[in-house]
Amino acid sequence: PFLYYIRLQDDGNSVIATAGFVTLLGIVGLTAVAYTTRKDLSFLKPITSFLLVLALVAIVGSLIFGFNLGLWFSVAMVGVAGVRILHQTQEILRKYPENAYAAAALVLFSSYMLMFWYVLRIFASRN
Repeated sequence: PFLYYIRLQDDGNSVIATAGFVTLLGIVGLTAVAYTTRKDLSFLKPITSFLLVLALVAIVGSLIFGFNLGLWFSVAMVGVAGVRILHQTQEILRKYPENAYAAAALVLFSSYMLMFWYVLRIFASRN
């Protein structure tokens, strides 16, 4: 529904394509960092888990009390999604068995879509 709404509001600016391209660039960059870095990034898991719980509390609070989370929340969530992608990619490389490709794809897909959602919100807020 959100993509349909954005498409209806888009005045030929191709917001969805731009957000998809920016998200793809971020994913490629983060994947390259995860492949090349030798440092163990497992310390990021509890940090991002805590931040995602905080974000969930903020989202529920905004629904209950009727306030808008705004642009900076979306920017912060893109950052959280990026850190999560970085950690998950490295965890898949180090810990997942070769036959767990479906689980690995599902884990990364959820983080990719989280990042795309908030990048799209950023670009859609400009219209």
